[in-house]
Amino acid sequence: MLRHTFAVNMLSMLIREQVGRIFNPTDAHGAAYRQMLGDPLRHLQHLLGHANIASTYIYLDSLAEAQELVDAAADRWTDELMAEDR
Repeated sequence: MLRHTFAVNMLSMLIREQVGRIFNPTDAHGAAYRQMLGDPLRHLQHLLGHANIASTYIYLDSLAEAQELVDAAADRWTDELMAEDR
């Protein structure tokens, strides 16, 4: 139970961190590079010591807020881009 709780919370934090980097309109040069290198699920796989990424997928089921995080970040990014165009 502790391992599962750690994994879900860590995955949530890693996704928030990754989404924040990707959708940062003030960091046009580094965002694409970090997007290619950063994979929260792969990072969690290594933290948990899973040999196969499929073993780590189970934590995505527990992370219902992942889509909400992505949607919120995309909306924020779009709003900021539209504000710059005005």
